Amino acid sequence: MSRKKAYRCKGRVKAQANMKSRQDDTQLAVPVTEQIAAPTPTPGDLAQDLDGDWFRSHPYRSHRIRRAIPGEVPGATTPQYAIVRQILPGLRIRQYFDTAVPLPEDEAAEHIVHALYDLLWKYRGRGGLIPDHEVFECVRAYATGSDADHPCHGKPPVVH
Repeated sequence: MSRKKAYRCKGRVKAQANMKSRQDDTQLAVPVTEQIAAPTPTPGDLAQDLDGDWFRSHPYRSHRIRRAIPGEVPGATTPQYAIVRQILPGLRIRQYFDTAVPLPEDEAAEHIVHALYDLLWKYRGRGGLIPDHEVFECVRAYATGSDADHPCHGKPPVVH
């Protein structure tokens, strides 16, 4: 047998012996893996996952309104809502607000949610109170501003 072959065989035998000793140490490794458990997801992580799933299932939408997950808004004492704007797939901005009356559970139309998002952004430093007439005017403008033949499938032109 050549020297190279003899050296390779020695290496194989040594590797097999190391493998056997590692198999015997599995009991030592169990407690370590139990200590490195996955951290519990936060409400923010859960919200990101839910929004990501929703936007994947609604590829032609760029806005969404939903109830905020309990604990998602720190210090919130009343039920909150979240308006989510997807800028790019995986890149989203959320704004939180509350209302005097609960919103319907149905999915709101794109132009309504888009108008509410823009109004919340416009009034963000003014205590969060948006005049009713502005909401109605903005929703009406966004609804009539869309063109059915436009390739954006009826969504209003996006102005960010």
